[in-house]
Amino acid sequence: MSVHRYTIALDPQRHQILLTLQLDGVPPGPLRLAVPTWVPGAYAFLRFGRDVLELRAEDAASGRSLPVTRAGWSGWTVESAPSAVRVHARINAWEPAWGEVAGLVDARWAVLSAARYPFAPGLPGPCEVEYRLPAEWPLHHPSGAEPVGPGRYRYPGHAALLDTPVVAGAMTRVTRMVRGTPFHAVFVDRPPVGDAEEGPSFVEGLARIAETCHDVFGSFPFADYTFVFETSAESTWGLEHGGCTLVTLDPEVLIDRHQRNEAYRVSAHELFHAWNGCRLKAAPLGAPDLVAGSFPDALWLTEGFTRYYEFLLGVRGGWLSPAELFANLVNYHRHLEMRPAWGRVTPEDSSRATFLNHHRFPGAVNASLDYYDQGMLLAFDLEVELRSARDSLDAAMRDLFAAWAGRGTGYTSADIRDFFAARRAEAGVLVAEGAGRAGALQTERSFHRLGFEVERGAVPFLGLLFDGEGKGARVSDVADASPAAEAGLAPGDELLGVAGWAFRPTFFRWCIEHQPRVELAVRRGERRWTVEVPVGQRTEIRRLTWAGTADQAEAVGRWLGVADFQPKPGRVFGLGSHDNFHGIQTIL
Repeated sequence: MSVHRYTIALDPQRHQILLTLQLDGVPPGPLRLAVPTWVPGAYAFLRFGRDVLELRAEDAASGRSLPVTRAGWSGWTVESAPSAVRVHARINAWEPAWGEVAGLVDARWAVLSAARYPFAPGLPGPCEVEYRLPAEWPLHHPSGAEPVGPGRYRYPGHAALLDTPVVAGAMTRVTRMVRGTPFHAVFVDRPPVGDAEEGPSFVEGLARIAETCHDVFGSFPFADYTFVFETSAESTWGLEHGGCTLVTLDPEVLIDRHQRNEAYRVSAHELFHAWNGCRLKAAPLGAPDLVAGSFPDALWLTEGFTRYYEFLLGVRGGWLSPAELFANLVNYHRHLEMRPAWGRVTPEDSSRATFLNHHRFPGAVNASLDYYDQGMLLAFDLEVELRSARDSLDAAMRDLFAAWAGRGTGYTSADIRDFFAARRAEAGVLVAEGAGRAGALQTERSFHRLGFEVERGAVPFLGLLFDGEGKGARVSDVADASPAAEAGLAPGDELLGVAGWAFRPTFFRWCIEHQPRVELAVRRGERRWTVEVPVGQRTEIRRLTWAGTADQAEAVGRWLGVADFQPKPGRVFGLGSHDNFHGIQTIL
C-alpha cells in the first residue's frame, strides 16, 4: 500500500490547477491513470478528462521522463512505470454549471475537488494533499481529513479525498453550534440584497435544519459540517458530501420567501445525505467504480427518502406549512402518473438506469421516471403504514443507519425489503410492491388512511409536455399514448398558432378545456404545417379534503411536529405548491 502525495497549486487568473502527484510502491508493468468519469450523487458520465491540458510523468527517483499515452476518454497509461512515479498536470477548472461536482477556480476564490484530479485506479493507499495557495488566501477544510502540517491533509483513501472539497480564497464564514457540533456557512459570494438585514436569520434557519436532522437520527456522524454557498441566477448547485455540501443561492434568496425555501430545501436534502447516501449507501456505492460506473438498484431510497425528508423537515422546522407538504405529495404523484412510463418503469429499474435517465431526453416521458419522486412517495406510504402501528419512518431510518452504515458495498433493494418486512410484514409488502412493480405506489390510499378524502377528476389533454408551467411554445416531449402522438407531433416542435391565432398559452389551454379538437400551427426545423388534434382525457387527483377525526388530526400533528394541526371537517387543502429542483413539467 502506497501513499498518494498530491500538491495542488493554483493559477487563479487562468482558472487552472497545477497538480503534482507522486505514487510510491507502483507494481511492475504499465501504470493506469484516470480522471473520474462520474462522482457519487451526480449520476451522469462526465468528461472532465478533457480539462487536463497537459499531463506528463517522470521517474520520481531520477527525474527521467516517462512515455504517456491516452487510454480511453478519461485515462492515460504510463508504460514500464518504475516503482515511484511523479505525475504533473495542468488542469482547466472553470465550468460554473458543474462547479459543485468538479470544483471551480475563480480569480478570487476556489472550490477544489478531486473530481478533476488524475488518480491511479486499483492502487490503494491513503492520500496526502498539500495546498499551495496564493498569498493571503485562507483555506477552509471540512471534516473528513487529518491535518498533518501547514496546508497539508491526510485522507484515508481516494474516495475520502473525492468526498471532501475544500474552499480557498475570498470567503465569509459564519459558524453556529448545534447540539455541540460546529456548523459552518461559507459564502464565496454573498447574496447581493438583504445580507445585513436577513443574513443572520438565514444562518439560523440552517441551524434549525441541522436540529431537525439530529432529531431523526439522534446524533451527528461528523465532527463538523460545512454549507458552501455560491450566489448565482444561472447555476443549480446541490451535491452532498460526508461533511459538507455545495449549494447555489438565488440572488433574491434573502428577500423572497420562495427562493429562501428553495435554498432551505436543497440544504436540508444535502445535509440529510450525510446519513442517507454518504454513510448509508446503496450497493455497490460502498466501493464505486469511478471509471466504468456503478449501478445501484436502490437509489429510490438514497434519493427518494431524502427528498421526502427535505419537505418533512421543512414543516418540522417551521418554514413550510403542512398544506405545502400535502400539495407537493399530490403533485409529485400527478407528475409521475401523467407519464406513460408510470406503468412501465419500477423504482428499481429507474435506479439502475440512473446514468441514462438522470437528465431529460426526447422520449423520456415514455421511457423513464425520476427515482427521487418515486422514492419520495414510497417513503410517504411507509410512513403512514408504520405510524398505524405506533412506529415511524424516523425510527426505521435510525435503525437502518445503525445496521447498514459503512457495511460492505452497501444495501440492495432486497435488503431494504427484508429490513422493513422484519419490522412489519405490511411494510415489507409495500417495499416489495412499491419498489419492484410499476405504478404500485399507494399515495391516494395513504391520504385516506390519514383522514383525507381524495377526489379524482377527468383532465382534458393532448399529450404535449412542456417545461415549467406550460407557458412556452416549444414542445419538450410527447406522450406516446396520446392524441398528440397519433397526430405525429414530436419533441422540439414549436407551436406557432392555435385556432388560427398566434400562439398564446392562455388560448391553448382554453381550447383544450372547451373544444373537442384543437387546431395547431406547427414548425419543425424549416417546415410548417397545420394539424387538428383531438382532445383526450386522463384522470388525476383534483381535490384533497379533510374528513378525519380528532385522533387522526392529532396523529398527523405528531408526524409533522405541529402541535396545532386541527383542521375543520370539510377543509379543502390547496394543491398549488409544487417544488422540484430537477424541474417541473406540465402535460397539456
